[in-house]
Amino acid sequence: MNNKLFAMLAVLAVCATVLGSAYMVSNRNFYIKNIGGSSTLQNDKQLNTISTSGDGKVYAKPDMASFTVGVSETASTSAAALDKANAKIGEATATLLKDGVNKDDIQTSNYNLYTDYDYNGGYRKIVGQRADIRLSVKIRSIDDKAGKVTKAIDDLSKIERIEISSINFDIENKKAFYTQARQLAFAKAKQKAEELAGLGDVRLLKPVSIADQTYDYTYAPQRQSNVAWEGTGAADNAAKTADLSTGQLEINISLQVIWGIE
Repeated sequence: MNNKLFAMLAVLAVCATVLGSAYMVSNRNFYIKNIGGSSTLQNDKQLNTISTSGDGKVYAKPDMASFTVGVSETASTSAAALDKANAKIGEATATLLKDGVNKDDIQTSNYNLYTDYDYNGGYRKIVGQRADIRLSVKIRSIDDKAGKVTKAIDDLSKIERIEISSINFDIENKKAFYTQARQLAFAKAKQKAEELAGLGDVRLLKPVSIADQTYDYTYAPQRQSNVAWEGTGAADNAAKTADLSTGQLEINISLQVIWGIE
């Protein structure tokens, strides 16, 4: 078979394939969607659409707090450093349990043992062995003034060289707030769609696509003063308390809805 005949047969094969594909598409009511347009297919028919978005925000008071309790002790040996750190963490744990914190809400989050160095004088000098231990603590069912949290921090602060950090407020069960925010977001998207349909003199149909794009909860812009303190003596300790403000949490839902129109 010469090259010219081979080329003619190849062209005929391509043409046959294209014609066959066109026949199959025409007999199955397939539609090629314009990717750049605002339309979709529904029941094998081209459906024009409009797209709207809506966001819903709900504000709620926190009912749970979390924070970190830490100790850091240095000694000449690793065993001695661990003994000192464990003793202090044991005292902190006993204090939290006494203040009504559930034992399941007290978790060891960090446990380190390493050589401690002093770099003063331009050279490295071994000071001893250091033990660092951290606890993650949750306190549930708090009130607006976080009284349970304040009491726990005040009592912990009486322990010498205790570290309290990363105080955070949260809502234990946010399901109802997410539902409320989602309803508000959908209502906004629907309102926009109805207005656009009226302006365009078209009839609004049911949604053909609903996407829950984002959801998050963050602190509302309110005063936050989370201050733990360390006193120098019993009299000083009795005169001070932790200053806490729970503020509010913002729960946000964003929806993208595509509506059919005709």
